[in-house]
Amino acid sequence: MALTAEIRWFWPHGTPSAFAVWFRGSIHHGCMVGGGRSCTDTHLRWDGHPRWDIRRRGSTISIKAFQSALPEGCDVPPFEGDISLWFDLISKHDPPPGAVPVELIGRRWRRLFDTARRQADEIRLASPGSPDKIQAADVSPRCEVDLAEFEVGDLGERWATFGLTAFGTSDSLAESIRRTAMVLNERRPPPLEDAFAMTLPQWLLGFGASWRHDVAPRHPQPQVRLGQRPPPRGPRAEMT
Repeated sequence: MALTAEIRWFWPHGTPSAFAVWFRGSIHHGCMVGGGRSCTDTHLRWDGHPRWDIRRRGSTISIKAFQSALPEGCDVPPFEGDISLWFDLISKHDPPPGAVPVELIGRRWRRLFDTARRQADEIRLASPGSPDKIQAADVSPRCEVDLAEFEVGDLGERWATFGLTAFGTSDSLAESIRRTAMVLNERRPPPLEDAFAMTLPQWLLGFGASWRHDVAPRHPQPQVRLGQRPPPRGPRAEMT
């Protein structure tokens, strides 16, 4: 079991073009973005449990369990918001009863930063098709920044998400996100226009049962929030 920290936003449409060009291009970053390959993630939506991000990966179940919201959060524009702390673990047991598989089909791009020093340094990825994940058990302070565009199962609902995920020791996670956000801020990012801050399990629960039907709501309303500070924009949830 390992700890990670994350801050994430969602758009109820594709990525705004200015933000996609900024993140995926090399002009502002000095190196190419990684990833970009087609991928399918199978999440197990569990009604009433916004603290669990459950994913099926082959014969195993990958689980991220919400632990707490870090009170300091991130105050670096335009990446302000709560930072959530998660336990990461792998289980070979069956998924919980009532967990319904939801496929997210799309593409994912990533940048990776070494945050061991005061100034975060971007790690040049080998190629656009480089591996999509680093190991949560690696205690080296690092922060992964990802942008994904996807559709929800067969619904044709198009969404995008952008997030910063920190790996390392428990006392380094929040600072890893802030150091990475500061470097990204210096690269003059566009605003996160129309995006709202939310965790992935909150986002999945926000669809309610209607994700099974022909039309899913374009603005799912979450039921929980992670911290006490109001978000910089968009709807938020209340965690119970």
